[in-house]
Amino acid sequence: MHKPTYREFLSMAEQGNLIPVYRDYDGDYQTPVDVYERLKGTGFSCYFEKVERGEKNGRFSYICINPVKVFIRGESGKGGTSDPFEDLKDVTERLKPVGYNELPDDYPGIIGFFSYDAVRHIERLPDLNHDDLNIPDAVMIFPGNVIVFDNHLRAIRVISNCLLDGISDSNDMKEAYLKAVRNIDGIITTLKSEAGNGKLQDKRKDKGKFFQPIQFKTNIAREDFEKAVVRAKEYIEAGDAIQIVISRRLEAEIRIDPLRIFKALKEVNPSPYMFFMDFGEVKLIGSSPELLVKVDGNRVTTNPIAGTRPRFNEPGMDREMEKELLADEKERAEHLMLVDLSRNDLGRVSKFGSVNVKRFMEVERFSHVIHLVSEVEGELLENLNCLDALKACFPAGTVSGAPKIRAMEIIEELETNKRGPYAGAVVNLNFRGGMDSCIIIRTIVMKGNKAYIQAGAGIVADSIPEREYEETQKKAEALIRAVKLAEEVEG
Repeated sequence: MHKPTYREFLSMAEQGNLIPVYRDYDGDYQTPVDVYERLKGTGFSCYFEKVERGEKNGRFSYICINPVKVFIRGESGKGGTSDPFEDLKDVTERLKPVGYNELPDDYPGIIGFFSYDAVRHIERLPDLNHDDLNIPDAVMIFPGNVIVFDNHLRAIRVISNCLLDGISDSNDMKEAYLKAVRNIDGIITTLKSEAGNGKLQDKRKDKGKFFQPIQFKTNIAREDFEKAVVRAKEYIEAGDAIQIVISRRLEAEIRIDPLRIFKALKEVNPSPYMFFMDFGEVKLIGSSPELLVKVDGNRVTTNPIAGTRPRFNEPGMDREMEKELLADEKERAEHLMLVDLSRNDLGRVSKFGSVNVKRFMEVERFSHVIHLVSEVEGELLENLNCLDALKACFPAGTVSGAPKIRAMEIIEELETNKRGPYAGAVVNLNFRGGMDSCIIIRTIVMKGNKAYIQAGAGIVADSIPEREYEETQKKAEALIRAVKLAEEVEG
């Protein structure tokens, strides 16, 4: 049965111009990634999933296909060069959604990414580095269809976002409703076809076959990276900054299906934010552990993460790592600095006196590491919206440094290439005026047949250059492992 009924649809159309029409379907024996693989087609699409700490899968998985609108901004893209934050705000303000309260809070209304260099629409920064990736500042899609996969109930809801811009005639209104119904039924017909299992299957016919191992090369030699760390420390000692996040990038030529890499990444590095964005030539394959900023009603939240130890998945060893992490003065000082930075960011868009630290320096276990995590929240000013909150917090201090502007100026001097999507944000705008966003880290960026992995280290006064280089390698390891696993399986 389709919901709402046509009579209900007409009543809702009197209140707004965007209505979800949907039908539920039994999702037994199908997995979200398998469903996405069969429905995504050749246009822009994405897969998005929130995963609870310590779990391998989230409650809901979202498949976004058949975009009604594609929003591209930035000198590197085909879109305009105007401010993507303000332009997207204009787009959202023209939408008057009705009937979305029955859908999950994380339901993607408009979803995509902002590259790190979108910050140039917020702050004036030097422009020194080569933009070799040539990826837009922002790419967002407004999906015509969203398939919500409830992983607990094994149920699927197929939704058509029915946009009624300029439609008032009764015949046109009925045709819009019937078109949505036909669209939904067509998707369900596809879903009823033979399903796969969505897991990483070994397609090799000859298990003894020799595979040429993938070789990642770095955009900066180890010696040069360590020199950059030394230079960053000199800036810190001179009082320019407290912390500067210096990163390096790995790249390799890949000739396998990017979605297979995502399947491998879900297996080897399940994280709070799992996403696969297929935006034509550009694809993001991500497993981000860190929220950038979230807006729910008038509540705005950040979760700074700083301080890391490895996990051994053995209770006694993990507890020892937790004690060691909590006792590490360097890690604690760095974490406190980032909490203060988050308070300052939220203070720019929150009511006076409303910013507070809800959780402070708590240990959280992820799939492969243990982190120190805090939660900072505020009450959003009444004249501002979620995109104002995004601007205030962008980019995160955990991938730039403090003070943020001076740290970014030094990053531009010490790094060799524009960052592209790395250290930017995946942004999910819902149709309730809210937003969820995560930092683009632990993410593979693909353009054409090239895969790029970038990782950084937070440089402070007592940083040891050799260890900072090794930290970037450790952060990249799970991504490299996912690529190699996918390559071996595909053969």
